[in-house]
Amino acid sequence: MLGYRFSDRGLFQEALTHASTTGARRGRGRGRAGKPAGSSALNNERLEFLGDRVLALIVATMLIEHYPGEPEGALSKRLAVLVSGETLAGLADELGLARWLKVAAGERQAAEPPSRNMLADACEALIGAVYLDGGLAAAEDMVRRHWTGRVRAMAAPPRDPKMTLQEWVQARGLPLPRYEVLGTDGPAHAPLFKVSVEITGHAAVEAEGASKRAAEQSAARSLLTRLTDTQND
Repeated sequence: MLGYRFSDRGLFQEALTHASTTGARRGRGRGRAGKPAGSSALNNERLEFLGDRVLALIVATMLIEHYPGEPEGALSKRLAVLVSGETLAGLADELGLARWLKVAAGERQAAEPPSRNMLADACEALIGAVYLDGGLAAAEDMVRRHWTGRVRAMAAPPRDPKMTLQEWVQARGLPLPRYEVLGTDGPAHAPLFKVSVEITGHAAVEAEGASKRAAEQSAARSLLTRLTDTQND
């Protein structure tokens, strides 16, 4: 699945164990990723924390190598997309992590199949587990195997859809886009935000995301697509 064989199989199991199985809350689980502190809870939160940092370091290094001379701002935009929850959840799909992820029955019922957040977190936790088990070289080998194609596929730095939409209305002398949170759904550990965006003269567009910002970006992207389609008609 990963192209890596764990010396400590327990780290692999920990990386794929959601906090709901231990009744733990964010920041309380310990497990093999650190010394126990009054709890034997085993879940992937600490490995996720570590994997997030390891992934960012390695992908940032790859960007420096692949795009020499590109300014920091452009590199940051590339990095944000490459380590985003959407990218991680997509890789989790490719690896088939959903069938290995351990989630409490109640949480699984509320998010069946596992939510995109759960899958993204598990992917980061696996990177953290590989780092602890085999060191930076092993983690880098894993990340490069799965991210090299993604890095090379970026012909140009991605643009923030909210900023692009703002520039669109300003160029036409219109008021700034209006965003509104319509509600949230899903379990507390993996909420799903629903937002709308509206600009003068056009109907509102709704979208969902794992965070308010992600939902707003998705809504802005959908509205931009509609505007482009309208102009091309």
